[in-house]
Amino acid sequence: MKTGQELTFTVETQGGDQELILHCRTVYVIGFAGRNTELVRRHIEELSIQLGVEPPAHIPEIYVCSPDLLTMEGMIPKTGERTSGEVEYLMLVHEGRLYIGIGSDHTDREEEARDILRAKQCCGKPVGRKLWPYGELEDHWDSIIMRSWLREDGREEAYQDGTTEALRRPEEILEILKERTGSVEDCIIYSGTVPLLGDYRFAPGMRCELTDPVRKRSLTLTYSVQNIGEKK
Repeated sequence: MKTGQELTFTVETQGGDQELILHCRTVYVIGFAGRNTELVRRHIEELSIQLGVEPPAHIPEIYVCSPDLLTMEGMIPKTGERTSGEVEYLMLVHEGRLYIGIGSDHTDREEEARDILRAKQCCGKPVGRKLWPYGELEDHWDSIIMRSWLREDGREEAYQDGTTEALRRPEEILEILKERTGSVEDCIIYSGTVPLLGDYRFAPGMRCELTDPVRKRSLTLTYSVQNIGEKK
């Protein structure tokens, strides 16, 4: 009996769109994945000061989450007031081929101060519906732009703005995962994020974007959050 969740993606290629059906068997969330060690340590200190989060045991750190948390819906439920997301590029390996997508590692920041893994399990994990073949990005990977905006009352406020150059490359993350966990086939991998434009903030909605400036295309993810039991 299979366990996991089935997800249907559209793969945008230079030759046209294709459908990819993934039976995701597990979710890996990579933390502290920056290339610049000094910036990573600064981020760890930021988390400790602002949110009281304990330093990780490894850099980068790997958090294993349930595939049941994955969602392509436009709204995710939450149970606390201090939850927030971050733009991340996703990786998935299917039939030996690597694809890149977009997601948000939405996390309970209050719970994060007590237990990071449990905090990541408290919220749904939004996933974009479209993917790009990594082979179409590999030669200009470091130029991919990663941005996010907080959304409230019809307004948007910039929350993150950086490029994939700030993060470890997909090949390196996959190698680390293989060494520590084994096979990465048919898994969703949240591979880290770029720094915030300021402090952690909380809003009822978020928009995330990956932009390929060479091929002039973008992946987008927009979603809202709602307290369980809150009136619509």
